[in-house]
Amino acid sequence: MVLGKYGIGIFGRVRPQKGTGEFVGALCSVLPAFPRWGAAIVGETTPEFRGFRDELQARTRRAGLGDRVNFVGKVENFREIPSWYRAMTLVVIPPWVEGFGLTALEAMASGCAVIASRTGAFPEIIEHDVSGWLVPCRDEEALRDRLEEVLRDPDRLVETGRRARQRVERYFAIETEAAKLAAVYAELFARHE
Repeated sequence: MVLGKYGIGIFGRVRPQKGTGEFVGALCSVLPAFPRWGAAIVGETTPEFRGFRDELQARTRRAGLGDRVNFVGKVENFREIPSWYRAMTLVVIPPWVEGFGLTALEAMASGCAVIASRTGAFPEIIEHDVSGWLVPCRDEEALRDRLEEVLRDPDRLVETGRRARQRVERYFAIETEAAKLAAVYAELFARHE
């Protein structure tokens, strides 16, 4: 799964808009100084982005990280995805544009610390410097700097992951979301009776 004692993951389609290029660029800058860390890029590459993926793989090899960055591809059995999250210490979610972004909730529910780009609902989901970190969109340097900072202290990442899970349980549990949705429908039905 992860090629190191500690794992950094990115989940989603492999394409520029998902920030995969910035992620790989930051890894190539930072990982050489952190030999106990490995990374997994988990997600499908559609035919039009295979050249992009191939260039990212070549970039990791040129950086001497070919044996520490695993391009997993699409996980065919959806039930295996939670075990991929649980194998990570940190999940990076750097899309250029995102709506709600379930990946953050999935990672946090799995006890992972997260670094996400400041887009979509991520600023509402992630409490910066408490349950994760936010970086500007399309900013490889900011992502690199944040990675370099947090990889220095795996214990801090574990604690941040614990707080991330607590945040999801408190504010984003499926039962809570279902109750809120039911309340909206109840109010709408009451107006039309």
